[in-house]
Amino acid sequence: VGGDLKTAGDLLTLGDLSLNQTLGTVTLAGQAIDLTPIEGRLLRYMMERSDRPVAKDELFQEVWGYELVGGTNLIEAAVRRLRTKIEADPSEPARLQTVHGVGYKLNTMGVADSRPTPPTEARA
Repeated sequence: VGGDLKTAGDLLTLGDLSLNQTLGTVTLAGQAIDLTPIEGRLLRYMMERSDRPVAKDELFQEVWGYELVGGTNLIEAAVRRLRTKIEADPSEPARLQTVHGVGYKLNTMGVADSRPTPPTEARA
């Protein structure tokens, strides 16, 4: 179980994003989000591994159940659709980020990004 992920029974929570594994329901900041089954599996897999980037071939094998042969368009399209549902601005993803040369990483939205920057002391 990765990163800042919290588990309570069948509920996975990462920041303000929650997934009830039994019911297959997802909420973001308390609001229900409608995901397709593949988007739900993708989100769950990414939440469970939020401590590390996940390679595209690993996603294809573990989420879709196939060996990755050829292009990665199927994965990229699913990530794009998921981003439209969980990102404030899908064109500038803060939650589901691309790790170039590796794959994708799910971050806790707002934890690192919304922390105030500590003031720097001026030195004479």
